[in-house]
Amino acid sequence: MSSVTSMQDYLNSKGIGFEIITHKHTDSSVNSAASAHIPSAQLAKAVMLHNTLNQQVMAVVPASRKLKVSALNDFTYSDFKLMQEGELIDCFYDCEAGVAPSAGGLYGMNMIVDEELLQESNIYLESGDHRHLLKLSQQDYQDLVMSSRHASIAATASDRYAKVHQVCAVFA
Repeated sequence: MSSVTSMQDYLNSKGIGFEIITHKHTDSSVNSAASAHIPSAQLAKAVMLHNTLNQQVMAVVPASRKLKVSALNDFTYSDFKLMQEGELIDCFYDCEAGVAPSAGGLYGMNMIVDEELLQESNIYLESGDHRHLLKLSQQDYQDLVMSSRHASIAATASDRYAKVHQVCAVFA
């Protein structure tokens, strides 16, 4: 079964409405958003992490942001590290290399969703290939991630500025 079909079947089984958006082949979530002419803040990007206890977690952040691993570790009281791309093949067995759909339930994974995604009018999910996104209404997205934990885990522009500011202060 193709990844797009897997995602569609999963969403249908949950009663989640969606629209398929086709775009040109891309190599990143930010480029997928640009190619599909959607705001990157509305594209839910999955970031996979694991810890020394072999626990895995899927962190879901807007494609316009980066995961703040320290915030996720503070939230989970753990020491998660980013998984390498080669490790993702086993996690997303039905997907094209480099694609991680942000639907942890489909793959039996725990998810932590950044709260910022819960504020957008529509949310787009990677379908499992490099050419399709799935558009969900905010209500349908909330229904999909209702049982997941929610936290502020995305780095904002002010976080990046603060880090630069601290470094500059050391040399001042």
